[in-house]
Amino acid sequence: MVDSHQPLTDSQWQVIAPSLPTQRKRRHCLRQVIDAVRYVCRTGCQWRCLPSSFPPRSAVYYYFRRWPLTGRWQALTDAVNQADRLAANPLARLPP
Repeated sequence: MVDSHQPLTDSQWQVIAPSLPTQRKRRHCLRQVIDAVRYVCRTGCQWRCLPSSFPPRSAVYYYFRRWPLTGRWQALTDAVNQADRLAANPLARLPP
């Protein structure tokens, strides 16, 4: 098992937070849920072994199953990847 998980940075969170639904109050912070999903995907951790520093595995698994079906997970990862690329190469913003 690889233990190279990096939690979302504040700048990554600022990129994706506006695209998340805010209609209702949630029991668990979506930033922590996203970090937990990224942790499982990155490390290969089994759901039942999810560290207690994350929300309950049932809540994390709910979003893990739901977001790909709605296209939300792809949109979130695309936004983070694009922001990281632009941060690494500011000249990429300039038109050709």
